[in-house]
Amino acid sequence: MAEAETIVTEEIEFFEVDGKKYVSNPDFDTFMKDAFGGSKSYTRYVNALKKVNITTTSTLFVMFKSDLEDIEGISKSVAVKIYNHAQLVKRKGKVVLDYDGIKTREGEHVYLPTGSASLDKMMTYADSSVGWRSRTLIELYGEPSKGKTQICYTAASIMMRAKDKGGWGRGVFYIDSEGAFEGKRFESLVKYWGVDPKFLKDNFLYSRVSTFDDVEAAISEGADQIKEKNIGLIVLDSIMDPLKSQYVIGGENLNNLPARQRHLKKVVDLLKSLADIHNLIVIYTNHVRAEIGAAKGSPAVGPQGGAVLGHASDIRIRLDNATKSEREELKMDKTRWDKMKDLGIKLQRAKIVDCGFLGNNTGFFIIGPMGIGDPDRIDEIIEQTENIFNSGYMSITSTGAKIASPKKDKNFISRDDKIQMNQKSLYG
Repeated sequence: MAEAETIVTEEIEFFEVDGKKYVSNPDFDTFMKDAFGGSKSYTRYVNALKKVNITTTSTLFVMFKSDLEDIEGISKSVAVKIYNHAQLVKRKGKVVLDYDGIKTREGEHVYLPTGSASLDKMMTYADSSVGWRSRTLIELYGEPSKGKTQICYTAASIMMRAKDKGGWGRGVFYIDSEGAFEGKRFESLVKYWGVDPKFLKDNFLYSRVSTFDDVEAAISEGADQIKEKNIGLIVLDSIMDPLKSQYVIGGENLNNLPARQRHLKKVVDLLKSLADIHNLIVIYTNHVRAEIGAAKGSPAVGPQGGAVLGHASDIRIRLDNATKSEREELKMDKTRWDKMKDLGIKLQRAKIVDCGFLGNNTGFFIIGPMGIGDPDRIDEIIEQTENIFNSGYMSITSTGAKIASPKKDKNFISRDDKIQMNQKSLYG
């Protein structure tokens, strides 16, 4: 069986199958032209698709042949051509691979540091690579304030960090469904991790969504810019909140459940296609629900989304507060712990609960001014946090590299001074 070979010509990437070249990340018109071997008849089918608002390749990648056949102007034979070409481009080769093809595909995975050595260790793969893996859908779930958003912030910041500093030097597409994204907080993390402000301006996409239709529309619109912005990470924080807003379940609304799950599957399939095509990472956060009738010793809460989300997530990670015994094992003595609480620093636990290629490993992380950090660096993190409150900036990254400390702003007011000013204005 002929293997697919990737070729780069004048900054356009191609792949080759059986001696024929195809564009790896084609725009809509190029995709359709290639699907019909360059025949001018393809324009007729482009117009038929555009009439029903299908204008991106990412949409075609998740459509069934039956969906295409239902479109006026698309015959059964045309639907087969479009569908088969979508599978070819999505996989950059044939549907069936030999063993060398599998090795080639797995060799294309890229790994991003998490920001915590303990989490990196938790996510150790068969070839000893560690961290967040490309072409992977990663689900973070847990109760509120367990670190889901902070992990997303940190992953986004490290993604934009230069390659020679441990990042990928690629852009980020951040979809915020809860209004939890805080620009000033994120900007301080990006600055901390040493990302060029111009790079952030040019390579960061953001969408505030409320319903799952909004989510789908944002992903479809953002898909057109993934190549231009060189997006390496898509964040959806969170995936279930807009779905629940659009599809109310309970009482007389139980009939909404099948439609809700179909819509959820459509969106996660779209995210999976984008991850595969662009070799990027997808991280989405999720809420928890009560596990009625859970066996003794089993968690009282579990992730929402049912079997659809459970099967879609390549890595499912539960986040919790670390226990007292875990704090002691990590050498968080009372003095350190009291100082951490005073500074708002938290110690959290992450556990892989479902993954086909990683064990049920456990890792720990600190939530601090850098987003998340490693527990072994707690003294440094405490010092950094004190510097922020007292001086207004962080001086050292958690990777150990120095960042030039700006001169102290003469107009800067420390945390304690601000508190005193507030108290004085309130009480005189």
